[in-house]
Amino acid sequence: MRKRYRVMLLFGIVLLGCIHLFVPFANAEFTLKEYRSMKHTDMFKEYITGLGVGFYWANMHLDQSGKPPLYCQPVKLSLSGENYLNILDRYIEQNKDSKDKLKPGTFIELLLLQGLIDTFPCAK
Repeated sequence: MRKRYRVMLLFGIVLLGCIHLFVPFANAEFTLKEYRSMKHTDMFKEYITGLGVGFYWANMHLDQSGKPPLYCQPVKLSLSGENYLNILDRYIEQNKDSKDKLKPGTFIELLLLQGLIDTFPCAK
């Protein structure tokens, strides 16, 4: 019985090692080119929501530290995943003729942040 347990354990370890070698790595960023094909997936909507919430908390940290915020979202306004997607789509649409801002390899994360800055500018 003990030998069988060791064989099964060794087999499990080898199997996990093989799976680890052949599974592609998860991508932490998305390009504009990828966005166009993925923007309607639930996974991407959740990703954008998490990204937007992360920007929100970064803003809160800057405010607590006495530093200027990235953007100035109204205090009583809560944004959803759909809001973040709309902000991103609007920014892309408004800048579609700018080859400098919207190259196929431009990261969506940067575009969302710029969209938030344009949507909620801070008073100077």
